[in-house]
Amino acid sequence: MKTLYWKQKSWGSRAYDTFADGLHVGNLAFGSWFSYDAAYTSAKGTFVFKQQGWFDQDVEILYNGEQVAVAHTSVFGNTRIQLSNGENYMLTSKTLSRDVTIKDMAGNTCVMFKQATFSFGKGILLINSDLPELTSEMLTSAGLYLKIMMESKVAIMVVIFFPILMRMFD
Repeated sequence: MKTLYWKQKSWGSRAYDTFADGLHVGNLAFGSWFSYDAAYTSAKGTFVFKQQGWFDQDVEILYNGEQVAVAHTSVFGNTRIQLSNGENYMLTSKTLSRDVTIKDMAGNTCVMFKQATFSFGKGILLINSDLPELTSEMLTSAGLYLKIMMESKVAIMVVIFFPILMRMFD
């Protein structure tokens, strides 16, 4: 397994850096606070993530301007990354855990995102060394994007529904 580290640039930013052996590898940056569109840039190229809409949970993944995958997400947390060549990967997480795993359809772990419970804005990426280089880069950047997006949507849902629930039991 290869190890990468990721870290949010600053407390209030929507930009994240990845590092290996202390060296900068790539950067994931969201367009604005009101957008789920983002781009991951590294020496290998640029992956762009375009969400189709709030209710249409699909995310189009472009590599240097060409569509290479679509991430099919759902409100219930099941996310499938479908590559243009037909390969499929599942992104899974456990309830109340900040760890995320990407597995192939045979159940083999490809990428793992480890994040301590009280560690905000940083974590560790473990990447299967047997993955082709471009697939590894795509799954790493897509996984980081989807992890951040999921956590953001959960926070929005809590902000919206918590006051409603409190009024129900008042």
